[in-house]
Amino acid sequence: MQHKSPCIVQAVLVCDAGVKDPSGKTTLYGIFDTILSKSFPARYPQFAIFWKCIFETKGEMFVALEKPGGDFLVSLDKIVVDESKLGSAEGIYQLVGVEIPHPGQYKVSLFFNNKKVFSVPLTVKQIGEGR
Repeated sequence: MQHKSPCIVQAVLVCDAGVKDPSGKTTLYGIFDTILSKSFPARYPQFAIFWKCIFETKGEMFVALEKPGGDFLVSLDKIVVDESKLGSAEGIYQLVGVEIPHPGQYKVSLFFNNKKVFSVPLTVKQIGEGR
């Protein structure tokens, strides 16, 4: 017997901005996985996190930006997955003025029912470090 996953992650992307048009199509601008800064702490002016999932069961989903070591730098608003959200769903979080304390390997992680189900790396470097 095959066990169904309660949340199938199709995409988690970091970008400069994202918009949804009236027909439901999402356009993402400036997808990236590395942030460069001259000094720390650094205040990143604006970026967006796009997520797309297939929800098989009801529950709660949220996205967090994790610091190296696993503590949350930012935890975004939870989304309640009820009957109306079962199946394919997506969203865009717009973040403004996030303070990044130091360089390192950060993660953008998606949680479903308080369990991490997916992560993508977000590398933060000080300008002048090797690539």
